[in-house]
Amino acid sequence: MKNIRLFFTVLFPALLISSCEEVGPIINMTPSKVDTSLIDTTYISPISEVPQTKMILIEDFTGVRCPNCPNAAQKIEDLQASNPDRILATAIHFDIAIFGTPFPGRNDFRTKAGLSIYNMLSGAKGQLPIGAVNRSKHIDGFGNFVVLQPYSTWASYVNDEMSKNTPVNIDISGSLIDSIYKIKVKLHYTQATTDTQALTIYLIEDNIIDWQILPSTIIDSQYVHKHILRAVLTNFNGDDLNASIVLNRVFEKEYKIKLNPKWVKSNCSFIAFVHKKGYSFDIIQAQQKSLL
Repeated sequence: MKNIRLFFTVLFPALLISSCEEVGPIINMTPSKVDTSLIDTTYISPISEVPQTKMILIEDFTGVRCPNCPNAAQKIEDLQASNPDRILATAIHFDIAIFGTPFPGRNDFRTKAGLSIYNMLSGAKGQLPIGAVNRSKHIDGFGNFVVLQPYSTWASYVNDEMSKNTPVNIDISGSLIDSIYKIKVKLHYTQATTDTQALTIYLIEDNIIDWQILPSTIIDSQYVHKHILRAVLTNFNGDDLNASIVLNRVFEKEYKIKLNPKWVKSNCSFIAFVHKKGYSFDIIQAQQKSLL
């Protein structure tokens, strides 16, 4: 017993001294490099611009094993036909139960960013198809004021958004060198605002032929998937616009992306949109530009 007491008498102070040794912060010896060749600037322009026509963005959360999702895709086509050159769209695939699971050996349209965006927006989770019209909030069937809504409601929300004005103009330009695309987005504010706002950029691909379950539960092996979200060039919740937004405030931002060789360049385009950030994510304005 004396030997045991002696052992702990010696051991405890040693452990105490060891545990009190100061441990410095972990230092990343190879931090990621900031690409200083990309423009990221803001200034006040001496020239005013005429406000652009308000554009509407529909974000359709969907899946290849979702039987009713083709109905939502058709609804987008109908809305685009009845509102020419006013409606942009993206189909966002992500991990959600069986609906988002790709068929064996077929395209996997899921993105991590897509899941993050889905989780960020309020609405009835676990139901597909579901989507957002300019990320505006409306009362759902359960009395909740939410963003994500069934496709049967999208037409009325599009009409609501059409009547709104936009305080910011978006201009997109870019260049392709080998497999690297550099995109430049210029934002010019035609009105001042105190809202916290951000910029998000999607890369989408059209006209991909692959399997899709139809409402009849039959698999269509020649289904044409449109405006598939392939990548998000910004943070999934947008890159902050870090300056006071006054009349004629201009932001110029550049991004670059290495294109996946499986993507058909002629079918790809970019959607850049400005939206609120914080308590809501309402989309203020959006524009689209083809990759080629």
